Amino acid sequence: MKNNISFLSLIITLLILSYSTTALSQNTIPKEINTIEKVGAIFYDSALDNPNYYLCDEINIMEYYQVNPKFKEGHNSVRRYFEEIIKRLKFSAEITGLLTIRFVINCRGEIGRIRSFAIDSKYKTIVLNQTQVNLISDHIKQMPNWKQEEHDGKKYDSYKMISFKIKNGIIIEILP
Repeated sequence: MKNNISFLSLIITLLILSYSTTALSQNTIPKEINTIEKVGAIFYDSALDNPNYYLCDEINIMEYYQVNPKFKEGHNSVRRYFEEIIKRLKFSAEITGLLTIRFVINCRGEIGRIRSFAIDSKYKTIVLNQTQVNLISDHIKQMPNWKQEEHDGKKYDSYKMISFKIKNGIIIEILP
């Protein structure tokens, strides 16, 4: 009986510790910290970005999982939004990989600071036809009315990305 109680207390202690560690590491509630020095921060670039693009808080841009930005009803709406443009896009036939477009959604639901990168199936950086990439980026820029969750009555700016899986030069899937 004494061994069963000890074992049970050990299990409970481990569960409590693992829960508290997980809760802290996932940080799903917006926390205002200086995000400028964060890996992956998208800085203003006068050669690429609209100087009139408004951010509510330049120093605290949240990650997508903290404020859950949504386009219309969610990922299926994103897929439908890209259906027509994807039919027209063809990359070089030897291209198989992933094109990722990362951007900022401001507190008003507007898009800016769009950046892209592409990798092949071996995770090596590749260069895609810039005209094709610009068509996708411009299409993203025109996506209206993103909605983000509010926390304590406050709306936040956030990062978001959309990835396009390419096989033999054709986009075969859109990943959230």
